[in-house]
Amino acid sequence: MTELTHVFAADMVNRRTGHILLVASLLAYEATPGYAAYAASKGYVLLFGEALHAELKPHGVSVTVLSPGASATAFGEVAGQKNTAALRMLTMHPRPVAKAGILAMLRHRSSVVAGILNKLVVFVFRFTPRRMQRGVMQRVMSG
Repeated sequence: MTELTHVFAADMVNRRTGHILLVASLLAYEATPGYAAYAASKGYVLLFGEALHAELKPHGVSVTVLSPGASATAFGEVAGQKNTAALRMLTMHPRPVAKAGILAMLRHRSSVVAGILNKLVVFVFRFTPRRMQRGVMQRVMSG
């Protein structure tokens, strides 16, 4: 992702226009037991994208990071994810997730969390001790 972004961003900077949409995750905002590497890698995408947004803005290039929560795709099955009640409550269909990302990108926003409940989770976790966040996310993801 980093290398591809660099390659395409260089061309966009030369043209003085362009949009880049990177996909992180709700898990980018908190350490999640059972998903440590995934959450950490998505945290990288989030921070990388937001920093790149500021770096490339003067060159006419917009970088937006989309952070969806659980989506009704095959991801959960492939990842061996348990279908917990909390996860079902946060699950969104792919179309509104994609729409949120595209609209944010076209509005030149640095990042967007898809879904009102997911936005609420990110907001509340700003005021929640990290230890508690980990416990909550462990229960959400594994039941």
